[in-house]
Amino acid sequence: MNMRPTIKDVARRAKVATGTVSRVTNGDTTVHPVIREAVEAAIKELGYRPSPIARNLRRGRSGIIGFVLADVTNPTYSAMVPEVQELTREAGYTLVVMDSGMDPERERRNLETLAALRVDGVVLNPLLPVDTTIPALLQGIPVVSLPGVPEWEGAKVRVSSTDATLAGLDDCLANGHRRIAFLTIKGLGGTQRDLLSMMRERIRAAGATFVSDASWTFMSREASTEALPAMLRAEGRPTAVLTASALLPELLIAARDAGMKVPRDLSVISIAASTLADAYDPPINCTTFDHEHLSSEAICKLLDTMRGEPWGEAEEHASFYLRRGSVGPAPA
Repeated sequence: MNMRPTIKDVARRAKVATGTVSRVTNGDTTVHPVIREAVEAAIKELGYRPSPIARNLRRGRSGIIGFVLADVTNPTYSAMVPEVQELTREAGYTLVVMDSGMDPERERRNLETLAALRVDGVVLNPLLPVDTTIPALLQGIPVVSLPGVPEWEGAKVRVSSTDATLAGLDDCLANGHRRIAFLTIKGLGGTQRDLLSMMRERIRAAGATFVSDASWTFMSREASTEALPAMLRAEGRPTAVLTASALLPELLIAARDAGMKVPRDLSVISIAASTLADAYDPPINCTTFDHEHLSSEAICKLLDTMRGEPWGEAEEHASFYLRRGSVGPAPA
């Protein structure tokens, strides 16, 4: 088994101290040319590559920014990864993306790992409710919360999908739907209490029924996969479903297996855009927002925090409702 060469191997080959090798790799111009040549020759012969992490740690920084997502497969925020990666690269940092998989213990381990790596900053899409021990886990590490949540006291960015979601609901009501469900994963999105209250009031005022009780809020995708087929076949099923984008595949599969067509038998709205929503036939109506703008604000705010500068108030990024072909008249 070939072992990766170390700085000690280079020093031994060049017959110098490890400190001299370090000076050469860090560009110290005071090293004698003869010694420099010997070190550089040893580096080339051994294929030695200095550790950027170790080098940065000696300079008081790791050169790493962590991006912790509650669920990396959730299209709402996974779409931001390429943009965040490019922005951190341009700022001279390496991005480490970590997936909490909707598991609080896994989220905690991810944060502990980043703390152990002594990362320079963290962009955090936290599970909800937010773990109150997070500030202690990341003590001294600048953090920007994504999305902003009321209990987060540090730097944050915010996205509001309330108006866009209500616009989608109004679209369903205008098409005669009187049994409407809201499908989501517990702890997946932002604070939903106010939104659900507004949805209930609007549905009640229209003489419709909100069938989104606790049975339409799942703990995981696996749970929704098992339950949705029977729920869509049940008496009194909804004729329109507003779904978290993370559960859109499970909903569409269950509808297909139940012999339903969108929107003939079931109207569907995705809360957040996704590749599936774009590619489906017909394309799925959705709420969406400017991912690039949000990514830019998050990284700029994090860099300001890392420099010790005030991060300022969080700008609220508004979503908008994209009407396409997945909402039609309610079936008889």
